[in-house]
Amino acid sequence: MKAYLVVNDVTPPVTHDLLALLERILVIDRAAESLRNDLALLTPYAVEIRYPDDAPDPSTADAKEARAAAQYEP
Repeated sequence: MKAYLVVNDVTPPVTHDLLALLERILVIDRAAESLRNDLALLTPYAVEIRYPDDAPDPSTADAKEARAAAQYEP
């Protein structure tokens, strides 16, 4: 997502919050709104996992759901 911003001459914020990155992308491409639900699902894995005390403890079903959300299909 940050690379997409850079290619479009937007300096990406210093964050791992996928929804914050989405907000910047939406200024460039409103169609990216379709990614919101998947990014909301994935954000805890991108942010909270960086802090072991707050790390999510996903079930197998959660892991499968996150994996499906991470597979981009245009």
